[in-house]
Amino acid sequence: MHKQISKSCVLSTFILVGSLLSFSGCAMQVKSPETQIKQLVAPAGFGLVTRGGSDDEAVDCVDLPEPYTESLSMRSKYEGSGKSRADINKKAMLSYKQHTADVRDFEKYSIGLSDKVLKGKPGAGKCLVKLLENWAGADALMNDEVNHIGEAVRKWALACASLSYLKLNLAEPQTITADQKEVIEDWLYDLSVEVQKYYTDRPLKKVNNHDYWAAWAVMSASVALQKQELFDWAVMKYREGVGQIDASGYLPNELRRKQRALEYHNFALQPLVMIAVFADANGLDLASEHQGALGRLTKRVVDGLNDSTPFTLLTGREQKVEGLLNPWSVAWVAPYAATFDSIALADLPELPPEQLKASRLGGNLSRMFKASTHKKDTKDQVSDESS
Repeated sequence: MHKQISKSCVLSTFILVGSLLSFSGCAMQVKSPETQIKQLVAPAGFGLVTRGGSDDEAVDCVDLPEPYTESLSMRSKYEGSGKSRADINKKAMLSYKQHTADVRDFEKYSIGLSDKVLKGKPGAGKCLVKLLENWAGADALMNDEVNHIGEAVRKWALACASLSYLKLNLAEPQTITADQKEVIEDWLYDLSVEVQKYYTDRPLKKVNNHDYWAAWAVMSASVALQKQELFDWAVMKYREGVGQIDASGYLPNELRRKQRALEYHNFALQPLVMIAVFADANGLDLASEHQGALGRLTKRVVDGLNDSTPFTLLTGREQKVEGLLNPWSVAWVAPYAATFDSIALADLPELPPEQLKASRLGGNLSRMFKASTHKKDTKDQVSDESS
């Protein structure tokens, strides 16, 4: 078992430059008044059980993904494509998929189980606890051999692990014993520390969607673990991100992705929306900051989904648009529409009929945000997939 350091002063081993935190000795935390919240909360739908019918068949808890403890030094699917990182290397992509298969299975399985918890499926909670406990007990994803691709993989897994645990803890807290809670929470905290270490104080020319996803993963953990310092770090990184959105709603560092610029604007928008939504649930209005930068980016993406020509003109490359209207790709629409009153979605193209679901954003967002007590409901989706 990896040495547990989350109960001590691990964050005092590095300085979060520009953040709202201050460490001295065993981490005396100095919080900004705007983020000094007694209890961190999630949007209501993340803990609300809404049974979908009379099906009470117990979840079959078999073939759980094995903990990934191997090297996190992995190949990029864009290997060899230059600074734009826009051309896929088929051999490198195959290697990436092989190395990340277990982690991706964990992401989908954990979030799928948490969705079943919210649907009241018997046994789903116990199965999810077993999965999280297995990975926590093995110190999964904590291998010291890691490159920038492995860091990316680790942060996405942290988001899924934290969000599935959060949903379970809100909907079925009685399912988790005190010992299990300690093991799982120590692991989630240690993963959060590793994510912070890598994504803190990066040069602005390198700050991109990966930083936003790191902030979302850590914010997810902050609410799951009730850790204010994690929440504050995520807010700081969000502000760093939206500060890059220009007056026209573009992210310059994502425009460098050439033919994938629109794709990566949409990809970058996903974690930024979720951070703003979670901040809103905690009384912090991030969406209005930087003169409504999040709304500008949202409108830019929505316009691009209708017509990618502006991205083509700016990058000199015809945009890759296949798959951009898949349910997971536009899953951010559900929380955005439920939380923010904005004209940014006015011209949104017709969405797929399936439920809007994305594991790294928390699961079935159509269900959670339709059921929540946010400002307005999302469009009703006709399909109800279970995983």
